[in-house]
Amino acid sequence: MQMEKMVIFHRLNDENMRPALERWFRKNHIPDTLTQTPWTVKYVMYRACPPPPGAENLATYNYRLHESYAIDYHERR
Repeated sequence: MQMEKMVIFHRLNDENMRPALERWFRKNHIPDTLTQTPWTVKYVMYRACPPPPGAENLATYNYRLHESYAIDYHERR
């Protein structure tokens, strides 16, 4: 069985929004995603390492990274 992997980088524009985003991710986003895409077999979400000092503006993310692993679309019903 072949798998597809999707990686999504999330950027947090305002550090004060972190608690609200954490609640939204866990309460709404993750259950909705897994319900709407039943072919997803693995969903991993984690905090990314912060950029080194002086490289903050070069970072592509500062909040969350998540990976979804799904059954290849050719093998779905």
